[in-house]
Amino acid sequence: SGLATTLLFWRWMLDRGLDLRTRRTALALLLTFPYAFLLAGVAYSDPLFVALGLGTGVLAESGHWGWAGLGAGAATGTRAMGLALVAYLVVLALDRSGGLTVPDPDPASGVAGRMRAGWSTLRGVRCSGRGLRPAHLGVLLSVWGIAAYAVYLWRLTGDPVAVWSAQGSGGYGHGGVLDLRTWLKASFVRS
Repeated sequence: SGLATTLLFWRWMLDRGLDLRTRRTALALLLTFPYAFLLAGVAYSDPLFVALGLGTGVLAESGHWGWAGLGAGAATGTRAMGLALVAYLVVLALDRSGGLTVPDPDPASGVAGRMRAGWSTLRGVRCSGRGLRPAHLGVLLSVWGIAAYAVYLWRLTGDPVAVWSAQGSGGYGHGGVLDLRTWLKASFVRS
């Protein structure tokens, strides 16, 4: 997973046209991050998720929608937060097909201008599926992993959303999946 993450991150930066010095610096920062040892695949599914997420991005950006959908599906099977990749693929497909328009305020207008143009909410963002091609339907493959994981949990525990049920039970010391205290890990900062 660590090698795949390294290679895919390098490829992703190449696709963005970043110069060699910037790529080297970014890769060094990735690999020396305090939790980078997890990329060795020690005990968690995080390294696999990172590699699959980067692979999904590289594939989607190069127009391989079916493969990107399968990669995102595998990522959703490793971590429930993989659902973010599903949203990423849908938005990217809409953007690449010309079906997503976002207000473009005058850059000189600053933050206030951006907020008036709709950036404080989704106001002003338009979405249309007219430009979508059949190849874009590959993004729908991205939900297979979370579905497979839900079936696994259902067979194992009788609850297809056991991860979120356990989170909301208070066993972790914070609230449910929609509780802000959960996302801020409030129980960890209490004295």
